[in-house]
Amino acid sequence: MNTTTTKDLSERMPGELAAAGLDGVLLLGLENVQFAAGAPLRSASMLDRPNLVWWPREGRPVVYTSEETVPTVASMTTITDIVGYDEQGARFPSGIVDTVAADLLRRGLGSAAIGYESDRMPVVFFQRLSALLPGARLLPGDAVLRTLRMVKDEGSIEIMTRAARLTELALAACIEGVRVGESEREAADRLTEAMRGHGFGNIDPLVGTGEGAARIGPPTDRLIREGDYLRLDVKSRYQGLLYTDAGRMAVIGTPTEAQKTAYAAQYTLNRRVMDFIRPGRTCGEVYLYCREQTERLGIRLFNYGHIGIGHGIGVSGTERPSLHARDETVLVPGMVINIEPDTYGPAGEILHIEDMLLVTEDGVEPLSHRDDWSALPVVPA
Repeated sequence: MNTTTTKDLSERMPGELAAAGLDGVLLLGLENVQFAAGAPLRSASMLDRPNLVWWPREGRPVVYTSEETVPTVASMTTITDIVGYDEQGARFPSGIVDTVAADLLRRGLGSAAIGYESDRMPVVFFQRLSALLPGARLLPGDAVLRTLRMVKDEGSIEIMTRAARLTELALAACIEGVRVGESEREAADRLTEAMRGHGFGNIDPLVGTGEGAARIGPPTDRLIREGDYLRLDVKSRYQGLLYTDAGRMAVIGTPTEAQKTAYAAQYTLNRRVMDFIRPGRTCGEVYLYCREQTERLGIRLFNYGHIGIGHGIGVSGTERPSLHARDETVLVPGMVINIEPDTYGPAGEILHIEDMLLVTEDGVEPLSHRDDWSALPVVPA
């Protein structure tokens, strides 16, 4: 499967590299390698035998991979220039860096401005590459891919739209199947199976009930009881490459008036934030609007730290931008963002409705909110 096409990046990458003053960028981190290759190159996460991508401002991109995986990589990515390195008998990173440096020299890039991932490249890798390319300027290039990844291409949007809908269906199925007396772990297993049945992997379910709904963490052996809030959140990867992330609330048995009121306020806040988002507004403006709405609704916002009330999503489950007061990223069509403006229930529970949204020309398209969730879902006791 290939979602981020070589053609798409070939059109967008040169401008970003030129703006950064780079002749190309060398990618080593798992997410950026998979994004650039448009394929789940699994060994990209193994530092002793990684896949790397060189993307030049001019010319064709290159994938570097171990010699025995060249045929496999060639079958997965639309990048056609693939160079194998010999890892036998060479300790990391010498065999790999030697091949990359020699290939860049062969391409006439010995004095080029080479971007690298400063938050992903190991120091020993950087040191050896610097020694082998003494005439080159190695410069941080993280911002180039960060900008490109925030705006999705049509293929990625199509897949993420389908994946978000399937995630919503899996959450609904889990809520329908929950029973009094089973554990949070059993509920998480049910959610995992529902996601797996739709073709997801790397599934990370969070389930909180009762007092457990007042914390963010993995499911426990706590048994589900009548009167509990049930909070579900699941993040997973669809078809090996692109992530989805969504969350829902329910109550076990007949809800109290306080539970219904708290949920109604959380749902109203979620919809107001959704309606406020549009191109041209900054992430910080969205966050501040959300804070204003919590004051108007008389509710308290849960503090998620660096992500504020939401985040980008793509080849990583959480990526730029962040819907935080300090993030001045301007929203543009093609971004896919998650909103999760969580609030508190009557007993301190963290109320969580999380949705994936596609930023469009005139607002947003909810990707994981196709059904009506305005009423608090009830699980029969």
